[in-house]
Amino acid sequence: MDPIALHAGEQPALVLEDGRTLSHRELVRLVDRVGLLLPAERKCLVALLGDREMGTVLGYLAGLRCGHAVAWFGAAADRGRRASLVNRYAPEVVIGPEPDIAAVVADDFPGAYRRLDAGIGVGADRIRIAVAHDVTAHPEVAPGTSLVLLTSGSESGGRAVRLSAKSIAANCRGVQEALRIDTRSRAATSLPLFYTYGLSVLNSHLSAGATVLLTAAPATGIGFWNLFAAAGCDTFAGVPAHFDWFARSRLPWDDVASLRSMTVSGGRLRAALARRFHARCSETARRFYKMYGQTEATARITVLQPEDFAAHGDSVGRVLTGGRVTIEHTQGEDGMGRIVYRGPCAMQGYASGRADLALADEMRGTVDTGDLGVLREGFLYLAGRAGRFVKPGGIRVSLDAVEEAFAAVTPAAAVGTVDERAHVFVEPAPTAEIEAVRRGLLSELRLAPRAVRVHVIPNLPVRGSGKPDYRLLRSRATMTEKCWTEGR
Repeated sequence: MDPIALHAGEQPALVLEDGRTLSHRELVRLVDRVGLLLPAERKCLVALLGDREMGTVLGYLAGLRCGHAVAWFGAAADRGRRASLVNRYAPEVVIGPEPDIAAVVADDFPGAYRRLDAGIGVGADRIRIAVAHDVTAHPEVAPGTSLVLLTSGSESGGRAVRLSAKSIAANCRGVQEALRIDTRSRAATSLPLFYTYGLSVLNSHLSAGATVLLTAAPATGIGFWNLFAAAGCDTFAGVPAHFDWFARSRLPWDDVASLRSMTVSGGRLRAALARRFHARCSETARRFYKMYGQTEATARITVLQPEDFAAHGDSVGRVLTGGRVTIEHTQGEDGMGRIVYRGPCAMQGYASGRADLALADEMRGTVDTGDLGVLREGFLYLAGRAGRFVKPGGIRVSLDAVEEAFAAVTPAAAVGTVDERAHVFVEPAPTAEIEAVRRGLLSELRLAPRAVRVHVIPNLPVRGSGKPDYRLLRSRATMTEKCWTEGR
């Protein structure tokens, strides 16, 4: 089953940065040519080391179309990470940019792979392929696994999610219905494709016969918006950090005449900012969607329609068609508990290496998201991650709520440490404003002064997905506490 179900018409499928377009018919032809280079003996693992390059996208689509499993490792930050992932998952095929493929073949795994470059691509952007000399050396990938994505919390590690072709197809249908995607729609790759939210933009548009601008230009730069406008794109997909940046900068997104809708997912967007963008989109005949999802549920779980914003603006909306959300293990009178998703988009299970890819479906259509929330009138309200709480002095404090309070003044990210304190990292802002937020929290929550510690840093570190790098910040906070304790 090809979950993307590529079309074969003359409608543009991909728009490149130089303005060239590739029709759906031309895209299918190139994808099928790549497919002829892939092993036909059995189901294999195709690993992608790139991101938003034409060659990498062709490899992704060809792998799915030929019935293989595709592991999107993304652009390797360093040689060690790339080699570790390839060694751990032992793919029969590796596709990526020239430097990465050359290193895999000649340096990282000499004698294990051979190159099969056939000059397939557009212009200078050609696919680079390495195929294992022995494609039967490792256990065959399970029939139900079609896509392997690293979880957003383990981009530097190796834990991945196993997704089926049916899950990908179901999520495409749900997103298309929720966002009104059809053959006239045009989106841009504003997010990395190895990130589940970014990949869902590509999947949902190509499977609808729509058009995608293929670019790696950052959405926080004017170059992206020039390309976006020139390509006539109508849909922008972003994470909260994008909208924080838009609110503080003079980027011309609001001047793009073709822009018709904006979606935000991948974390909590503070309420005031959500209201601001919803209002502006409403004033300009655009649609602003809040969404919620997880890699474990094939990208997106719920969507808040613009028409429901007035009554349920603090929620993330209703579940996509075909799925169901329940709240389990509730605590207290407000009905808050763990969010559990059931439906066709549920993952098959996790994987930490090649052996796990031979496993069958372990989840049976159910995913405990690890998030806390409550349902009201069918709308899902998020309270944060189950592990995103600290208890200074025995008082339960949401790190997401702390982060949102400081984010009203400056970009912020909050983490907790074993000392049960909230450590908030903020970008430079007037000291009086930052201190006012801290004192307000201490007073509201009746906390001791040392319960919330603030660290001012030049820029918040972010992961490839655009989310704050909480792991790095937690390490810094732990080191700070250690130095502070030893220095007392």
